[in-house]
Amino acid sequence: MSNPDVKAMEQIMAKMNNAIENADQIKADRAAGKVVVNEKNKEMYDILSKLNNATETATRKMLTESPVESAITIKSQDKISMGEYVIEMERKDLAPKIYKTYYNISKNGKNIHTLALFESAMAVLKNYVDNSNSSTDKIIALDEKYDTYLQEAAQHKSRAKTVKESFKRDVYTAKQGQAVSKMKAIKREIKSLI
Repeated sequence: MSNPDVKAMEQIMAKMNNAIENADQIKADRAAGKVVVNEKNKEMYDILSKLNNATETATRKMLTESPVESAITIKSQDKISMGEYVIEMERKDLAPKIYKTYYNISKNGKNIHTLALFESAMAVLKNYVDNSNSSTDKIIALDEKYDTYLQEAAQHKSRAKTVKESFKRDVYTAKQGQAVSKMKAIKREIKSLI
């Protein structure tokens, strides 16, 4: 071997010996709860530590400023609970091979409302928790209209798939499009009330 190769190998061996010698000390420091960071990585550790502290601070601030969000006690795949109110998601058949998720709001186990839009369910739940029923009745009425047009659109879509004559298919498709546009208008109106 040439002289530079020997020196490089000696450096590698020295680093390995140093790592082995320091391994026990590093393990002991970590077991004691100390943070052990390589000097080369110290700046990155400082940046990540500041980011982590800022995230924790922002989270605490958000939870104290938004009591409604912090009041959510249970979030699962098909259920959201806030105080004594619970929203359960239920999948229903509107027509053959056409499904929709409905949102059942219940209080103390008794079903109060079944709504078609998630936005409606969250707005109604928020109003109940805040004891602010100013727009609740209007949101529920609009959601019922939305559901009516939704079912109408599903029926027209189903009929359009089953008919053989193209002119009937065109009529059902047009009626479906009209019902969908009414649904979109109602959804915009509901969002304006939130």
